[in-house]
Amino acid sequence: MSELRVIPLVCPDCGRQLMGLRYDKIFMCMACRQGLSPEKAGDWVRHPLSFAKPDSAPNASLIYLPFWQIKIETHAMPVNRQQEAAIRRLDTLKSVWVQAFTLIRPSYFGDIGMFYTERDEQPEQMTVFPSGFYVAGCTRTLEDAIKYTKLFVTLILDKKADVTGMDIEVWTRDAILWAIPFADYGDKIMDLVTRTELPAFAVDDLEDIRRINRKPQ
Repeated sequence: MSELRVIPLVCPDCGRQLMGLRYDKIFMCMACRQGLSPEKAGDWVRHPLSFAKPDSAPNASLIYLPFWQIKIETHAMPVNRQQEAAIRRLDTLKSVWVQAFTLIRPSYFGDIGMFYTERDEQPEQMTVFPSGFYVAGCTRTLEDAIKYTKLFVTLILDKKADVTGMDIEVWTRDAILWAIPFADYGDKIMDLVTRTELPAFAVDDLEDIRRINRKPQ
């Protein structure tokens, strides 16, 4: 029988309570501006948190949702001329974005991480962190997110040419944990970088994320 392990959700650096929801794997310390994931040895892996600057001020309340940006290097061996043309896309594919929160049916509503990857988005990082916001809902660790890198690269190439028989290699490098701003309109939320809209019911634990952001600071 495996031993039950209880981990106090307390920041190891400042001693404050960590923010997190029921399915979260990364817990946020807003005082230290970092996400922390527990290791088996009882230590914490630290992930500095970067806040993306909204490109406009919407007439709605804001929430911030977590994303991973993973820097990559790629190599592919084509087996025909169509694939040779398709792999030129790899010259501009420098990172893969993965939603760190849980989206219900992303294939139907749209995977914003894929949109960011295809458009090679690089949000402007805020130099002064916004006050009064909590980031929660981070259900994917960096190890979880890395599993999507080759899939996303393959899907992007497959839009250019059938990748059957193509040997595709992806190496991961540095990673950034981002807090991306969304306008909250009640029945839907809108990503303020790509202007992608998602129905509120498609974001798991959205009500709890809203509740956390309404708590007194």
